[in-house]
Amino acid sequence: YASDNYTITYEDNDVERVTYANMKRVVPGTPEYADHQSIVRALHVAFTAAATDATSTVNSDVIPNSYKEARASIEAAGWQQSMDEEMANLRRLGCWTVLPRSSLPPNTPIMGTRWTYRKKTDENGTFTRYRGRLVAKGFSQILGINYFESFSPVASFVTIRTLFALTALPMFKVYQYDVQVAFIQSVIDPTHPPVYCDPAEGYEDRRHYVYQLHKHLYGMKDSPRGWSKLFTSVCLKYGFSQLKSDECVFVKIVPNTKSGKSVNTFSAVLDTLPNVPEHDRIYKDCPYESCLIILCSYVDDILAFTNCQSLADDFLAHCNKRFTMTCDGEAHWYLSVKYTRDPSGAVSASQELYIDKILKRWGMESCKPLPTPFPAKSDVVLDELLKPIENPDPVLNKQFQEIIGQLLYCQQQTVPEISWCVSILARFTTKAGAPHMALAKKVLRYLQGRKRIPLRWCARSCQQPHLPGHIYGYADASFADIKPDRLSSMGYVFIINNGAVSWRSTRTPLVTLSAAESEIIALSAATQEAVYLRKLANELGFTQSSPTTLYEDCTAAVALSKENRFRNRSKHIALRWSFVSERQHPSVGDIQVISVSRKIMLADIFASPRPAASFIPFRDSLLGRTSRITPLDSRDASTPDDDASLDE
Repeated sequence: YASDNYTITYEDNDVERVTYANMKRVVPGTPEYADHQSIVRALHVAFTAAATDATSTVNSDVIPNSYKEARASIEAAGWQQSMDEEMANLRRLGCWTVLPRSSLPPNTPIMGTRWTYRKKTDENGTFTRYRGRLVAKGFSQILGINYFESFSPVASFVTIRTLFALTALPMFKVYQYDVQVAFIQSVIDPTHPPVYCDPAEGYEDRRHYVYQLHKHLYGMKDSPRGWSKLFTSVCLKYGFSQLKSDECVFVKIVPNTKSGKSVNTFSAVLDTLPNVPEHDRIYKDCPYESCLIILCSYVDDILAFTNCQSLADDFLAHCNKRFTMTCDGEAHWYLSVKYTRDPSGAVSASQELYIDKILKRWGMESCKPLPTPFPAKSDVVLDELLKPIENPDPVLNKQFQEIIGQLLYCQQQTVPEISWCVSILARFTTKAGAPHMALAKKVLRYLQGRKRIPLRWCARSCQQPHLPGHIYGYADASFADIKPDRLSSMGYVFIINNGAVSWRSTRTPLVTLSAAESEIIALSAATQEAVYLRKLANELGFTQSSPTTLYEDCTAAVALSKENRFRNRSKHIALRWSFVSERQHPSVGDIQVISVSRKIMLADIFASPRPAASFIPFRDSLLGRTSRITPLDSRDASTPDDDASLDE
């Protein structure tokens, strides 16, 4: 009963007499127990942080998981200020109307809300500010009742790298824009049924009031779509053209001469554009005949690539008429990648800080680096990975999934050379054991020695036969190297301005009967990517005036890619792989397949492991550190290929 008193004896023989209400905080399953445990955790975290670093608590890694933990934190003042700022912004924007809960019809769906917290840092990992955000529990939304469509595009990493590579010129600058509470800017469609949610914890009384939302909150399933539609409409009103190849990219080219003379594309920028006399310029700070601005949107992280700062400033002023957007200066830190630009226009992309964070997570800050991410003699290692795991450890399997996710993010951003080994390891995420974890940590040891090497693009470092701004690529495949099903590994890489922009390492979708067939499948996949990259570059104004070169080290595959040559060993190859020959036909003419020696086949490391003697030069070429490109007619005829000819 509520009036009863209880005696609690703890494990250390401490005795405490409590009332019935206080007793419930030690009874699992009661609300009082859950609240008490969150406070205990918050106090434990706070005392641990204070004992670890009594002088600086701001730079600790402790992030509250709930409102109660934030209030109990030793950084409570900072978190409270961030929440007050968030609520002030939401109320200023008119995001909701507060209604009595009793005014709603029975069984009205009401979303929950919660606070999330984050410490913002700069490109050096230095703390900048606290961030508290009110988010909706969108998982409770029901399709057709309180939301109707959720798809929202984001720019691909390939597109972002291509933009940096194409603009690796002295006349271009890249600015980063920050939209305050971007998702909150978009209005909920008034023709849809009203949407209700719980009030913010710590402000209005949740027991008696609800919010009727007029604008989207973070966490709602349709909030990214609402913001995407709003940003697109603002860009189109300013005169941007939305790309068909990537609908998150917008481009605008305007003349900069009062006399009306201008260029329609920016292929001329890759050489030398004539300077416009200052008295004839529309934008005084741009000396060229045309001004270019390209916008790239990854949700609410926006980049502007331009050769005219005045044009960028005009666009910023245009956006601020609809929502609050600020310019954070030149882009240095974007999606956990650090970008730097030197006076020659060369752009470098590095994930050193992210790699350090991964190494710290696994206690490998001082590990000994390895020269390659995977042993060159891989047969024994792969056989060990294929052995069934007896009594799998679920904790180890979860840790393996975490480390693979971290490696995949590195591979997708700035570390292309680990694509093959990460692709192999990722196939065991549901059945991992100690051998798999050991190999994953070997990849981390490789990253330890490689983390300070950036991915670099520079138009001025291009060598013949490749022109600045032009795309070329490599495609390669192994033959039946995957033992369980005898599929083949294949991969490709594309380079612009001496640095890689797109790469892939995967398995063939079917069992092949010859090395030539595997290579044809790899060529087909590479051709599809080449068509996309050409379309992207052309839409941006960087015209591809000549066919995109694809390098291939199998003479049989090169011959098959030119025309359909049916022989006993090739007549079974499906017609879909003839896509390569169609793109090379004079009526299309946007692809050109060239035979090269395996000694310069950069895609080789995407299809098989290589020893350090060949792996490191290939890696350096991908990262823009050296150039191993040979003229188009420079195939080393004296070097025999490992691949079979057509009729062998």
